[in-house]
This record gives sequence, C-alpha cells and structure tokens, in this order.
Amino acid sequence: MYYNAIWSEKERKLNLQYAKSKDQLQDFLVQHKQKVPVAIPDWNIIFNPQSDVIVDVETRTINQFEPSAYMAMDHRKVTEVPPTIRKVIFNATGSDEEVFEHFMNSLACIFQYRMKSETGWVFHGVEGTGKGMMLTNILTPIFGGKHVQPIRMRQLDTQFNEFMEHSLILWVDEAKFGTHNNMEIITGDLKNYITESEIHIRKMYTPGYKARNYTTIILVGNEDSIVYVPRGSRRWNVGVYQTQKLTAVGDTVEMASRIAEELVDFAAYLATRNADRQVARTALNNQAKEKLVTEGETGLAQAASALLNGDFQYFWDARPTFHLKPGGMVSVTKDQINGAYLALLKEIAQGNRESLVREEIQLLFDYTIGNMPQAPNKFVSLIKHNKITLQTVWRDKRSARGLPVKWNIDPKVKKEALK
Repeated sequence: MYYNAIWSEKERKLNLQYAKSKDQLQDFLVQHKQKVPVAIPDWNIIFNPQSDVIVDVETRTINQFEPSAYMAMDHRKVTEVPPTIRKVIFNATGSDEEVFEHFMNSLACIFQYRMKSETGWVFHGVEGTGKGMMLTNILTPIFGGKHVQPIRMRQLDTQFNEFMEHSLILWVDEAKFGTHNNMEIITGDLKNYITESEIHIRKMYTPGYKARNYTTIILVGNEDSIVYVPRGSRRWNVGVYQTQKLTAVGDTVEMASRIAEELVDFAAYLATRNADRQVARTALNNQAKEKLVTEGETGLAQAASALLNGDFQYFWDARPTFHLKPGGMVSVTKDQINGAYLALLKEIAQGNRESLVREEIQLLFDYTIGNMPQAPNKFVSLIKHNKITLQTVWRDKRSARGLPVKWNIDPKVKKEALK
C-alpha cells in the first residue's frame, strides 16, 4: 500500500492519506517542495492506543492512535462525576446505581489502560433518555472522534468491519436483533469482538489483516429486548430499560454547554478513580439481564433451565387452576394429564422426587410447553440440546434413565401444594 502524509511534531497532528500509485506520491512531494527519493521506504502502520507515540522516524512506524485532548492533560484528583454528566449517563443507563458504578469502572479502565473491558453493554429505553447526548457530548470528546465509532445495526450484517480498526468504543445504534434474519451470525461476531484479543479486519478493496482488538461494544436501542443474551452469559452487562425521559433545567443547548464545561473534571475523574480491570471483565448479573435472557429463550429452554435449577415455582405457576369436568372444553385425555401433572407436583413437594425419570420429565415438558416428541429417543435428543443429559437413577429399587434434581421450594408454595 502507498501512503502520503503530513506530520506536525509541534501540534502532534498526522494527516495520512492513501495513494493509488507512485505517481501520486511523486506529485505530492513536488507539490510540497520535497525531494523525491530514489526508492519508496517501507514503514509499519499500526494502531496501539497504549502508546502515545504517533510517528517514530527511527523505527519507521506510524501509530494511528491519537489521544484526545482530555487524555493528554495532566489530571488533578476528582472523586465524583460532575453533576450534569452524571445526570445524563445515569438516566441513559437506566437509573440504577449498580449499573452506573460498573459502567464508570469500565470507562475508567478504557481511559487509563486503553484496553477493552471484555464485556459488552446494553442500554435501552424510550427516545429522549440521553443516550445520544452521552455519545455525542461526553464519550466522543473524552475518547476522541476517531476512536468512538457510531454505527447502525445493519452495518454489522456485512463482511466488512473497518469500523473496528481504530475504535476504543463501538456504539451500535438502533439495535434490534429479534427480527433480524442473520441474528445468530451477528451475535457470534459480537461475541468475538467482545472476547477475542485479535480480530480480522476486512476493508473494501484492500486485503484483510489481523489486528489487536481494543474495542468495547455498546448496544443501544429503543426496544425493550434488543439483543439475545444466552443464559449464563459472561459477556453482557444490561442496563435497566429506561421509561423516563431525561429532564433538564433549560433546553438541550444549555445542557450541552454545561456538559462541555464539566468534561475536564470528568476526564480527571476517569483518570484518577480506582479502575479495576477484573471487575470490568466481569459482567453484572442483575434483573435487567435476567429479563433479556428469559425473553430471548424458547419455552423449552426456559423449562430446561427451571428443571436444572430445581425451580419448583416455574412448574407450580403452570399448574391447572381450574378443573373442567368431562365433556367441557378440554378432552378427557387433557384432563388426565392435568391430574398426572398435579400428582407429580405433589410428590415433588412431599420430597419424594429427588430425581425424575424420563417419563416424568416428559410429563412436565408436555404440560408446560406441549408438542414434545413421544418417541423416547427423540425426546432425549431434544432435551440434550438444552443441557439436560439423562443418567442412571433409582426408583422403586430399579434403575432407570433420569435426572437428579435439587428442588428449591418456597414453604408457602409447599404448603399449598400439599393440600
């Protein structure tokens, strides 16, 4: 690849441009009254945010990381987030202190160590909660316009990912995965972006290459469920869905002006607060995340999870609450299933089912979900895909295929079940 460049040591500004041919390089040098060399020298072009060196003539290396003005400052000790900035970020992330503190730690790690947090963020809420102001007026100036990359979700559904090349923060706007045709592919790519230390950069009309990955992913959207979060995920932090719009004294222009006045102190806060990298790479497990997990699961996945966790409440809540007489709206067969289901729940409540045989698991799933395969092998294969692996259990002094279950039963529910 050919490049021409203008570098100002005093201003620490680099203007690097791709050139299509040697002729363009020569014309560029002549235009700027520079000597045309006999041979074009080889240079290395890298992106290393952990170094403030931009141009190293001795090693012929160009670093495309440009620290923001706020990163380059000498910072005094600041112990609290400035009030206007706190108000915007707190509201945009869901008005939850635990989420806010965890996010501040992540930002501090990015600011101090120029590293990715190794967990992604989901912020969702109605329009006007401050998400756009957090991006435009706070994160972009603090981390630098080149290194905060805002994209639309549709840009993830392409083979090209040059937006990852120089980013510290990738801001994915209008995220809504539930209706997207390539949800599984995009989710897999995001998983790699969050966890992998190296990624393959693919740009249009140029060869791909491997690069170090410094990017933290932030998904934002207006929908309640904008991304599929698998149960047990260690990659996503989820803010509480925000229904309250950002309220401000004065209009947006005035608020933006007050934010601009607070940026120096906010940069100092990020630079001087305790930044725990281990905490940053540990995802929160809160109710907001559990809600996304549950809404993204199929009925079978929810039932399988309830069984593996001994969640008696899940199966108790699904019990028949009104027993129809034969000849009513349900068939006698369905009525018999109701009775068998209630009888099994009573046995569990009595403590007589520390393990369930295959037929009992099938009864629970048939009632709560329906349409389970009746052939034993097909049913076993289906539930195995949901982490239920049958083993040898004992029932009435005989061995059978089943699953040990450690049930968690609320005393009030147990009393009701035993009536």
